[in-house]
Amino acid sequence: MKKIILDFKNMKLRRKLTIAMGGILFISMGVLILFSTYNFRKNSEKAAKELADVMAEHYGGHIENKIGYAITNAKVMAELIEEYELLPGKERREYFSAEMKKIEEKNPEFLSVWIVAEQNSIDNRDNEFIGKDGNTDTGRFVTGWYREKGEIKISGGTELEITNQDYYKIPKQKKSTVILEPYLDSYYEGAPEILMTSVIVPVIKNGEYKGEVGIDISLEFFKEFLKDGNPFETGAASVISNNLNEVMKRLTTITIILMIPTLISSMFGMNLPNFMEHNSFAFVGVFLTSIVITIISVLFFRWRKWF
Repeated sequence: MKKIILDFKNMKLRRKLTIAMGGILFISMGVLILFSTYNFRKNSEKAAKELADVMAEHYGGHIENKIGYAITNAKVMAELIEEYELLPGKERREYFSAEMKKIEEKNPEFLSVWIVAEQNSIDNRDNEFIGKDGNTDTGRFVTGWYREKGEIKISGGTELEITNQDYYKIPKQKKSTVILEPYLDSYYEGAPEILMTSVIVPVIKNGEYKGEVGIDISLEFFKEFLKDGNPFETGAASVISNNLNEVMKRLTTITIILMIPTLISSMFGMNLPNFMEHNSFAFVGVFLTSIVITIISVLFFRWRKWF
């Protein structure tokens, strides 16, 4: 250890500066990389939140209107079905199916309007409808109207398909309006899967769950917005631009700070005579000068909020 210290003392100023500045640069770079990594993560989280806020501002009202309108139609249909006793038993399925078809016809933005009734809950005639359109394989009243290439068609289902699905289990359990999380699905063979959601209103009579009315709506309008030339206008574009500016500022600041000790050591390490070449305090003076200027630079950039 003493030999190393002695060798260092006997080194020429240029070599001393090279070793010292190399050490400073190595330590400074490590500290700055750690600091930059922390700030980058912090700014990324901030940018993500800002971007989410922008998207909510742009799309929130549109989504709320679409879902709210669908819920209103589903509630009207559910309330109509709750009064099924006002109709003769033989007319109930046909009447409710026709009303759902009308809703689908009047609202091309609805992908489908459907009902899932509990077994024998509407007219106690499930056995008469086994295998018929708009009913399950057990005759349960499960009818939906959907669009296929512009034509409105009827659909049914099977007991296995229905009883294991969230759109049936969740409203039945909660006995309240449910909006499913977005999912991908297609309505007929050969159709591409699209992003959609479903609003479901339970049919409750005298506190008893009788079934549910659902309306499927497309969320594909997100893609249409994104295809626009500048869907976010000033909002998200500003978020992205500001974040990019912050990153560039930080990288520029790091470059300048690391350049200071390198520049100073290069100047005094040149193979040219200079006024401090034979000064016994030259090494300490250059070393401290580099540190002071670096600290001043860091404080300046912090004051300017560049990092």
